[in-house]
Amino acid sequence: MKKELKTIAFLFALALCASALLCSCGENNKADAGNTEAPAENSGDEIAAPEAAPEISDGLPELDFGGYDFRITSYSNIRDRVFAENDIGEVINDAQYSARVTVEERFNVKISLAEAGGSTDGSDLTAVKKSILAGDDEFDLVHAHDITLCTNSLENIFVNLYNIPNLDFAKPWWPANSVDSLTVLGQMYVYSNAMTTDSIGNIRVIYINKDKARDYGIALPYRDVFEGSWTIDKLIAMTRDVYSDLNGNGEADEEDLFGFEYRDQYFICTLEPLGITPYKRDREEIVKLNLNNERTLLAVDKMHTLLFDLKSTFFKNDNKVENNIFMSNRALATCLQLGEAVDKLRFTDINYGILPMPKLEASQENYYSGYTSYLCAVPNTAQDLARTGAVIEALSAEGYKKVLPAYNEIALKNKYLQDDESVEMLDLINETKMLDFAWCYNVNYQGPYWFMRDLFIGGKSPSTDFASWYDKNETKQQKQLDTIIAKFENMQGN
Repeated sequence: MKKELKTIAFLFALALCASALLCSCGENNKADAGNTEAPAENSGDEIAAPEAAPEISDGLPELDFGGYDFRITSYSNIRDRVFAENDIGEVINDAQYSARVTVEERFNVKISLAEAGGSTDGSDLTAVKKSILAGDDEFDLVHAHDITLCTNSLENIFVNLYNIPNLDFAKPWWPANSVDSLTVLGQMYVYSNAMTTDSIGNIRVIYINKDKARDYGIALPYRDVFEGSWTIDKLIAMTRDVYSDLNGNGEADEEDLFGFEYRDQYFICTLEPLGITPYKRDREEIVKLNLNNERTLLAVDKMHTLLFDLKSTFFKNDNKVENNIFMSNRALATCLQLGEAVDKLRFTDINYGILPMPKLEASQENYYSGYTSYLCAVPNTAQDLARTGAVIEALSAEGYKKVLPAYNEIALKNKYLQDDESVEMLDLINETKMLDFAWCYNVNYQGPYWFMRDLFIGGKSPSTDFASWYDKNETKQQKQLDTIIAKFENMQGN
């Protein structure tokens, strides 16, 4: 799998034109990566057109579906992540629209969107599940909330993607880490790939305020990233002496200036960068609990230090980005989704850079960029799996060739990112993104993925007593895992 990951990552980097950027930056830039000089100002008004991605064939034959209506069911608050109704003069939307029209014209097929009832974000699949169980052929693809979709996938209402013709998981539009993580016993029922914008916009990253770094004489840690030594200890060292009591009340509060800001009541995508995987397959492909070890203890200790032991860290148990201290130019660094560069940061005057989430320790083999994603699944009422596979594969390929380059090259790289090193960081982040099985199959929100949340905000005060948590929860977590695996075993051969 590592070999496949490297191959796919390489192809993805090519598609984002990283090779050209690397040549222009060269080793001289890496040698100077620790400097704190600000780049020339970029108004963001002029956008260079993205270079065309290399023409990688999807390998699909010439097909004519006779005007068939390929129906995607989604929800009002998330539909724009998978479908663009019209060309409206907005870069990412228009790339999505172009991708869809290209597939429609190629295969003589109409791709339409129908909203499912029950919720606005796909967290209620009651209507969808009822339709499938009734045997109704109402839609060809379901797009919904990740945990909800995965939980329902255990009810044998979706098709094993490995049984669908025309899907090629070795292609670069299928993120290798995600495919590997979501595969159990040769089965995969949900997916996240270049068909939607979530697989880039929802990646968690570190944003750094370059002006604040200059003010405090802090070298930007790009060199550490390049050398593989960007760790949580380096993040702590970089931020620990940055604090100012701006309102003069003698207390560290939301009106002050901080070294690091962290807002997340769920600690989502905190584990992946640290190399913590609550579930892990052994050599016999048996999935086991994988938390009771020294690595977990070290991760808990380091995260507790970063979030609760330093006056320079502002931690709040919410996800209200609009109130973000970093957005108000009063934090050196913060952790946010990559999409905030497009949705929020471009409307500020903050001179920022982007970094991958740090490793737990330098000896960790790879960076891991965790992300969440609204997922897709094929209902087992689909009438023609070869047709379904061809449309999904073609939409994914066009998304890779058009939507993701638009998102990267225009929305992030050329318009909103403000230094060449952050562009290289973005390529690294995309190459190492990871959608974790333990997050997606967090059935009833009771899985082991929550252990750090339970320790830090589940009691009267933040705790590092993982041993007690594990003693209390091991039996429950093993039972839940056994139930999940038993359902996969029961679905084998379907």
